[in-house]
Amino acid sequence: MAININVEYGQALLKHLDKLKKELIKPVKLKREIAGYLKSETQDKFDREIDPWGVPWIPSQRVLASGGKTLYKTGRLAASFAVGMEGENIFLGQMSNVKYFPPHQWGYTTKKSKKKVKPRPMLPLRGGHNEVDLPLSYESGIKTVIQKWLDELIP
Repeated sequence: MAININVEYGQALLKHLDKLKKELIKPVKLKREIAGYLKSETQDKFDREIDPWGVPWIPSQRVLASGGKTLYKTGRLAASFAVGMEGENIFLGQMSNVKYFPPHQWGYTTKKSKKKVKPRPMLPLRGGHNEVDLPLSYESGIKTVIQKWLDELIP
């Protein structure tokens, strides 16, 4: 009995496995793709005026009176979402000094009338400011990004 090994195929396989090993050890491209997905998903939900869990925002008084989009008067808040990477971590946040982000994310009470304004969450955070509550739609999207990345690595 004889075993024949195609040397060309073996070399190509080793090269492919080496690339796979490097990507698995330091998956920079994957993290970039996940970060891009998170920013895109957050922006999409903001544009549709829904929170990260798919619940529609309560329209603002300005919108009820004159039309337009809630939290979109100047577009500054909508443009302030950013992602970043450091080590093993991917960050999604509101990365500017838009002072009205926290009151809208967490809700607030008006000074004059003491009226409570319900939050209009833009980031998948609940409770404390660092308490992530990743919606199932985000998890599903991240799994899709990972699967696509793996499919490209292992054709």
